[in-house]
Amino acid sequence: MPRLALEREHFSQMFAQAPSFMAMLRGPEHRFEMANAAYIRFLNGREVVGQTVAEALPEAAEQGYVALLDEVYATGQPYNATGCKFVFRTAPGGPLAERYVDFVYQPIKEPDGRVRGIFVQGVNMTQRTLAERAEAELAG
Repeated sequence: MPRLALEREHFSQMFAQAPSFMAMLRGPEHRFEMANAAYIRFLNGREVVGQTVAEALPEAAEQGYVALLDEVYATGQPYNATGCKFVFRTAPGGPLAERYVDFVYQPIKEPDGRVRGIFVQGVNMTQRTLAERAEAELAG
């Protein structure tokens, strides 16, 4: 296997197996180009590749996450969040799940500086956030 192809394969494996959730969004409509296994697990098995964020995660659009993506795409400036609440349906018509995440929306730029997509990377911090809240209530 040529060296470049081997490096590409190693990168693909690292992306797929990373413990944090990751996705690559393409274009101003924020279409999922890639999403790793951790991202799909975070969404309770929801498949997103090929869809826009608004199509795949209407809850995200309703909660302002697509507006944040629009801002990152327009300005070329990354967005970092800590302990952000995200509520979504675990299945179509199913119950709502509440998650807390630390994440970054990192713009990916062409050589001329134009934004071509956004890399999403994050960590599910729900257990820690809920434990901290419970501890604060006990101490309160």
